[in-house]
Amino acid sequence: MNTSTDTLLQQAQQAVSQAEHILDESFWDTEAAMEHYQSALSLLEEVLQAEPQHDGALALRLDILMSMGHHYGEAGDGHRRDVEMISDSVTALWQQSRDCYERALQLYPERYADICTVYFNHLGGQGDQLFGYGQDEEAFALLEKMVGMLRPGIAWMHWATDFLYDAAILIGRHADGLAAHDPQQAFKEYHLAIAALMAVKHSSAMTDVAMSVLSMYIRAYQANTVRHADQLQEAIRVFEELGQQYPECLGEMYYNRACIAALMQQMDEAVHYLGLSHQAGALPPMEEVLADTDLAALRETPEYEDFVGYIARLG
Repeated sequence: MNTSTDTLLQQAQQAVSQAEHILDESFWDTEAAMEHYQSALSLLEEVLQAEPQHDGALALRLDILMSMGHHYGEAGDGHRRDVEMISDSVTALWQQSRDCYERALQLYPERYADICTVYFNHLGGQGDQLFGYGQDEEAFALLEKMVGMLRPGIAWMHWATDFLYDAAILIGRHADGLAAHDPQQAFKEYHLAIAALMAVKHSSAMTDVAMSVLSMYIRAYQANTVRHADQLQEAIRVFEELGQQYPECLGEMYYNRACIAALMQQMDEAVHYLGLSHQAGALPPMEEVLADTDLAALRETPEYEDFVGYIARLG
């Protein structure tokens, strides 16, 4: 390191210390702290122009961008609590937070998973708030953004996991409302929901995730049974995949598998999986089974009548 870059790096470190001191003294004095962070970034750019591979400058720049993303996001959350709404100023602070994380992703592609682990947690928290204040379209856009950014290696944190799951369920319901008059858009939304659910299939709510994924495939098929006939076969593939990876969830998935078989006119298989669902203690109440339109074709078969009679005798 030469004297010039040494001095610049020290000045950048001092600017960072000043920003951190301001935030320690008054967490919400974001604007003043950000001025010091920006000053530090400018100094680091001078260092990196002289020495593009300077390890210390590269590491500090990433730390600053991550800190700025965090504090802009926290400032937006704090302001949202103060005003009890998602105002323009809240949205602006959240956008500044995203801009910092996006810049970090652009400058440090080799750290993609690490950055996204933190970034997605902030996006998830923002998405939950958008849903909470009835801004569903904005929340769906955020979900689509996250799904489009999915890569292996991202360590899912609390807010991101909760948001992806909750958003998937809500967008599935939204698609249900579209299915009759806009099946193409409904199909797109069902698959957005599936992608979100598969991203969090490691979560503690794995049983709910597995059942929801199969349900989304069935509903995608029903949106246009001719055009999307392949969705049931894809649902079987996912059932087998999840069953192997998470055998503890099989009991809860058997009922969905029975519905898939019935929709494919595979009546013996449908009754078989209903039986497995019952044996696993996961069969829904019989009034729900009897009313389920997915099983409509099955009800005309003697096997189904035998099954219903058997359950009634157990009664």
